[in-house]
Amino acid sequence: MQIQYQTQRLSMRFFMLMLVLFALQVGFGLLLAMQHADPTLLAGVMNFNVLRAEHLNLGLLWILCGFIGAIFFIGPLLSKRELAAPWLIKVLFYALVITIIWNVGTQALAMDGNSAP
Repeated sequence: MQIQYQTQRLSMRFFMLMLVLFALQVGFGLLLAMQHADPTLLAGVMNFNVLRAEHLNLGLLWILCGFIGAIFFIGPLLSKRELAAPWLIKVLFYALVITIIWNVGTQALAMDGNSAP
């Protein structure tokens, strides 16, 4: 399949981000499995509950990235024209990246025992 529209090219960013998030989720899952088998593994360094929450959050985020990417890839094919504002797709991508960084940062703070009031 040939990429015909700029919107389709921009959707590839979401698919690449989806792959990175999926790989991170698998890594967290493996770490959780090892911690579940040996509770003393990384005791005091990584909290099991926080790792589990991050694992679940990453699952939601990579699925969201896949849906957004699919919408932006298939949308122009169905409408047979470029979407109205490709610059908004870039804004959405960066907003999603900032949200993911915020998520990981707050989970790291939770692991240290810091929390919001």
